[in-house]
Amino acid sequence: TANVRALTAADNPDSIRAAVLKLNTTMDSLKAAAKSAESLAGKVDSGKGLLSTMINDPELAADLKALVKKWKDAGITAKVKWF
Repeated sequence: TANVRALTAADNPDSIRAAVLKLNTTMDSLKAAAKSAESLAGKVDSGKGLLSTMINDPELAADLKALVKKWKDAGITAKVKWF
């Protein structure tokens, strides 16, 4: 019974209870992230904002491709610094 008490003790960071609390917190975070992603996807699908335009406008995509091709043909390169 001492082992069972240790596994279920609230102050034991390795206890089942502590693991369930961590799991619940993680699930809440995942639900919030999914809700945010769903909201963003809805805005993109509905045509709102710059990201939506960039994704859904074939003319803009063609213009950007042409611009990049002109830069490449002119020998212009860009160095991108990733964080």
